Amino acid sequence: MSGGLFVGVEKYLIGGITDATKRLMMSYSSMMMGLAAASATIYIMWRGYQTLAGKLSTPMEDTMWDIMRMAIILSFVANLGGYLDGVIDAINGIKEGFSGSDNIWQLLDTLWNKAKVLGKTLHDMDNSTYVKDEGMTAQFCVWLGIFALMILAGFVSMVAEVMILLLGITAPIFIFCLMYGFLRPMFNNWLQNIFAGILTILFTALSLRIVVNYLNLVLNKATKVADSSTIVELGAQVCLAGIFAAILVYISAKVAAALAGASATVSMQGLAAVGIGAGCFWCREASRGCS
Repeated sequence: MSGGLFVGVEKYLIGGITDATKRLMMSYSSMMMGLAAASATIYIMWRGYQTLAGKLSTPMEDTMWDIMRMAIILSFVANLGGYLDGVIDAINGIKEGFSGSDNIWQLLDTLWNKAKVLGKTLHDMDNSTYVKDEGMTAQFCVWLGIFALMILAGFVSMVAEVMILLLGITAPIFIFCLMYGFLRPMFNNWLQNIFAGILTILFTALSLRIVVNYLNLVLNKATKVADSSTIVELGAQVCLAGIFAAILVYISAKVAAALAGASATVSMQGLAAVGIGAGCFWCREASRGCS
């Protein structure tokens, strides 16, 4: 498995899911376009009955604005001009940019290699003749803390990666929900979960980088210190650092979900402001044309 254990997990597991589902997004797009045609017809009929009943003060402007808004939304659903592909690429770009030059899986492989070197170094520092009990204890402490961090970080990262992947595949369904007000909370939840996945990857990568840098410091200290009495102490420090980082990853996933709710709300407020501004501009231009 080239590239390390965790890079192999990304390649064969997440890559396998990607290959198995890469054609589904356009299938969902075609399905939603068929539903959009029927729903748009019903909507126009409903607007017509409202106009006949005198329920609308500006029926022409309101109906034209709604039709143009639906057309913009459906252009993303149908992937016209590659708009939907651009949105998915932007989401993946943000995710990769937040994780840094090395992604989560490369960082986990780096952490594995650092732990292996540090554990072996501490073990070899024990000068006991027969049983290197202090060296084995230090090596066990190193792997205990790093294993706790790698298991939790790998699980959290995998859930976030798969969640972003599946939400990207089902994007046409949730973008379609923007057409009607009673479905809009579904789009908000979809956007919130995407933000949660991206922020989870950001916080996890940050925690892993902190631990990798700390392991480098401990390794440098171990190579400079010749006194074997510090072997177990160094191993215990690495163990505590790994456990604390694992707890930080777990808490970060919870914090990411909370922050994502606020981010989705701000994003929807921004979209609403843009829509209101475009509607006011269109109405102003229409009134000028009539005058």
